Amino acid sequence: MKNLYKRGAPVGWMPDADAVNAPEGALLRADNIVPDETGVLALRRGSTTLRSDLSGQDEQTGVHTIYSAPLPEPNPNGTWYDVSACGDRVYVHETAAGTERVVNTLGNTGDGDAVFADDSYQIFMARGTDKKKWNGETLWNWPIPAPQIAATMAAATAIRTVVATFASTGDTSIPANTTAALTTPEGTSAFSAGYAGTSNTCVELTPNASTGRASYCKIWTADLDCYKILGNEGGQTDLIDFYVWLEEPRKVDKITIMFGLGTGTDPFIDDYYYFDFNIKNASTVNIKDSASYAAAAYTKSVNIGQSVLDPSEVTSIKTPTEVKEVLNRLGRFAGSRSRERQDSAQASPAWTHFTVTRGQFNRVGNTSGRSWSTVRGAKLIYIAVPGSTEKVRFDDLSIIGGGDRVFVGTFQCVYRFVRDNGTYLELSPVSPTSNSITLNQQTLSVSLSGAAMGFADPQVTQIWVYLFGGFLDTYYRVAVIQSQQLYSNFALNEFDPTTDGVQDQQDMRSGIAVEFRILPGFNPTGDITLTVRKSELDVLIENVVLEPGAIGIPDNIVAIAGPWLNRLFCVTDEGYVYPTSNTSPSNCSVFHAIDLRRYGDPMWAVTTGGGVYIGMTKDIIRLAGSGDESPDRSVLDLYPEPLNVGNPPVDRAVYTDGSTVIYRSADGLMSLTGVSVAAVAQGVTSLLWRGYERHDLDALNTATGRFRCVVDNQILYLLVTEGTGTSPTALWRVNLATRMWSRTYYPAHTLLSLHRPKDGRLLAGTLGGSVLQLETGVQDDGIDIPIYLRWPWADGGSPFARKVPFDTQVHANTGDLTGTLSISTDGDTTATSYPFSTRKDDIYRIDSSAVPTFVKARYEVAGSFHTFRLQGVNTTYRELAQQMMVVDTGYIIPPEPSDMAWIQEVEVDCMSASDLSLEVYLDDVLYTTQPVTVRPNVRSVYPVPLPRGTKGRRPRLLLRTTAADGAGQIGFECWRMRVRLRGSGNMIEIPIPTMSPTGIGD
Repeated sequence: MKNLYKRGAPVGWMPDADAVNAPEGALLRADNIVPDETGVLALRRGSTTLRSDLSGQDEQTGVHTIYSAPLPEPNPNGTWYDVSACGDRVYVHETAAGTERVVNTLGNTGDGDAVFADDSYQIFMARGTDKKKWNGETLWNWPIPAPQIAATMAAATAIRTVVATFASTGDTSIPANTTAALTTPEGTSAFSAGYAGTSNTCVELTPNASTGRASYCKIWTADLDCYKILGNEGGQTDLIDFYVWLEEPRKVDKITIMFGLGTGTDPFIDDYYYFDFNIKNASTVNIKDSASYAAAAYTKSVNIGQSVLDPSEVTSIKTPTEVKEVLNRLGRFAGSRSRERQDSAQASPAWTHFTVTRGQFNRVGNTSGRSWSTVRGAKLIYIAVPGSTEKVRFDDLSIIGGGDRVFVGTFQCVYRFVRDNGTYLELSPVSPTSNSITLNQQTLSVSLSGAAMGFADPQVTQIWVYLFGGFLDTYYRVAVIQSQQLYSNFALNEFDPTTDGVQDQQDMRSGIAVEFRILPGFNPTGDITLTVRKSELDVLIENVVLEPGAIGIPDNIVAIAGPWLNRLFCVTDEGYVYPTSNTSPSNCSVFHAIDLRRYGDPMWAVTTGGGVYIGMTKDIIRLAGSGDESPDRSVLDLYPEPLNVGNPPVDRAVYTDGSTVIYRSADGLMSLTGVSVAAVAQGVTSLLWRGYERHDLDALNTATGRFRCVVDNQILYLLVTEGTGTSPTALWRVNLATRMWSRTYYPAHTLLSLHRPKDGRLLAGTLGGSVLQLETGVQDDGIDIPIYLRWPWADGGSPFARKVPFDTQVHANTGDLTGTLSISTDGDTTATSYPFSTRKDDIYRIDSSAVPTFVKARYEVAGSFHTFRLQGVNTTYRELAQQMMVVDTGYIIPPEPSDMAWIQEVEVDCMSASDLSLEVYLDDVLYTTQPVTVRPNVRSVYPVPLPRGTKGRRPRLLLRTTAADGAGQIGFECWRMRVRLRGSGNMIEIPIPTMSPTGIGD
């Protein structure tokens, strides 16, 4: 007897193989069967339903997207969250707790899959125009919505003190202990009507005709503090201001103002400050003097540099040199200017202001302990063209203060909402721009209406206010409103909270604490008004600027990559890539957008060890560059680098691990490593990829079907769509090491999505609204797993010989469950089936003699199991001679020493379905034809007597069936033919060379 033996399937599933001429060890079908670690055919691992019934009313949409990531909040060691998008809803599941944390609407503004990303602190998600983020506690809007109503600005009353009124009644503003002596050292003086028109409220000077000079002096008997103004510390940017009336400006050379510091009778001998207003040279004076500001910048920067701060409290501080560059660049355009009036007197005198910053004064002398805080005298000197006697009047010599906490110039304001999550700041887009306001050494009042606050998202914990104008060359942050400050009016004095005139470490820490140490929650109920007590110099040094082109997160995102270079990369359906800010994942700039539209439609974006790759329908693009921003933040050093691949992506099926990206192209799966693209060999499944049906499996729908892929432990899992539908029908697997393919499916589910988190699980979303964990357990939620195996047709090495089966043995372990072995023969659609089962790895024996005699047979195994291993299947059989239509004996050689062979009778050992005929050829000439009547399909020996005289030197016999040519078992099997020769009585046995592999029967 012979054996028809199939030992497992060392080649595995091979749908490309022909059903008849397949390689040894191939399987035409192997549903839910995979080679185990020893190569034995084994049941795939089971699955567990983690969540079900998510779809609700969206059953036709299903769980189209799954994502999973660990977040450090609220668990500092990290908590894993699974996020499932089903239709237009999002489900967040805390894996440790095993329960849903939130069910919310992502939005039905888009279609297709959602997109997810995370930065270890939040999970971001988007679909259409709806974007959300999950922080481990709450599902917030992403980004923070922008304010919709502009702020309003108002000027506060300037801090002003009058040093000298020049009125005939004296100076009531001067402290009582500092009586003043009024003198006119040169020229003549008189009292006259001041700028307000009141009599005797100003001094009028007439120059000496010979010298052209006149002066007026006030000397105090005690030191006068001209630095602290109404209790507020002054600074180099304070304004020294007085009213001037010139009878004839063309006759004026200059006007000098002096502040004497000496303690003698003449305080202007050894130590004094002075400034010249050069009228003759038509010089104007910058009220915002860049030199004064630049000098103050060094002092502030030194103090800030000596502060010991937490890293989170440090901003991008400008150096004094950088501040000076800004001041010089803006120069005379940063604020108003001071000069004399050139017009004649009208109904009122032609009064004007002469104004100069404190920092523009020059100092003569340097007496220890003497400064602006110890002034003893003030003098105004009028120098006219020699010979001129035209008069000049002075009124109200004042110091307008506030020091470094006031503004001069024209300004505009915007604001934005901010959330401090404890790790980074998330910023909304900015509000509309306010109307302009002009300030003259005044503090700024900013008001946000209750209606404006109504647009604040609940996640907001701060409001940032930005100002532009004066020396501010762009929008700089000037105020931070904390959540605990939102219920009453308040003033911000961020860099000298103690108002002690010294900017020290304690002041710096106190100011930073106001900005960044917050109380959670934001729920304003009314108008908010704040007074900003901070100068442009403070703002420039602090250097928190509004990024150019600031927007939130774009709509219609189809992919998110990152973090890479501390940024996320959002790819829109138009083909733009928006990098987020490197300090906030909720902000982008239109100036940083990268245009990839020329490369087709975007399919996916991934992050690898080599950077970010974006799959477009015409090419794959790698983002190149350092990611650094230009100083003004308008240019980002990132640019597209096309790889010029020949097989670009066709859908969103993509997976990346390390530096390798696997994606689907029109030619099948491709592997991208660096800049090199290679095909993932389709191997034994290529015909299904090319549109051919194979072994009752429909070809893949590569045009409109849905494909998704992940890799886990060197196994590529690929959701494929077989047939003409658009939903996946099976989960194919390919071992990337051995290149062996497997086909699995889940009968209770239609899988739509795959995700392989970094925690090692393999997750799948279903059309019915469930989330499964694959490759776990031995059943699908307690239900046995169905299998189906089909081998190629086998002939035992005799492709034309019929076989009579006897018994079949199945070496398997079915876990005591029953499977079915079906044996099909010769293409018959009806198979002979036998149940089998084993409790352990054992041999189950079957009497299979009921199987019809066959030329070729095929095994099929089906059943549902929780344990299944198959070592092999074997059938023992008796092989019949090969069935033929004609048998030629060849020449019959007579025995020695005879020359002639006299044939009396022929015996034919055969089995035939039809009668035969025996043709006798003598010397290759037909001599006679004798009929051979047989019993159909019964093996027997049939004697055929021949006529007398049947002799020849080389006789030859030819046995032929009378059946017509055709298919089926219509020939005859001939084992042997015997010839009886005259005179000997012996029989000569004639070999039939084609009747069996051995050539001469059984």
